Amino acid sequence: MRPNRRTVAALTLAAAAAMTVGCSSTSGPRHAGDISSIRSNPSPAMHTLAGRKTDAYNRRTVTVDTNLRMFTEDMERFWLLDRPSRLTFTPALR
Repeated sequence: MRPNRRTVAALTLAAAAAMTVGCSSTSGPRHAGDISSIRSNPSPAMHTLAGRKTDAYNRRTVTVDTNLRMFTEDMERFWLLDRPSRLTFTPALR
């Protein structure tokens, strides 16, 4: 009997999920729930008031990408490449 694709996919997904689950073997006094570590730094991963360093980096990346795409559109308008010429009576075929 040959297994179908859904069964293979489900078993692969279950195996991948089982491998990603881990246990912490650290039993020292400084773990994530230690009250003194929370009081000394209540938001350890925060870079700004509303986000982590990766959030700020992703926001800057999206902003730079958007600005570069807008600049390209502005250059097309400046060089009059955003639409066909209107100087002829018969429209040019594209």
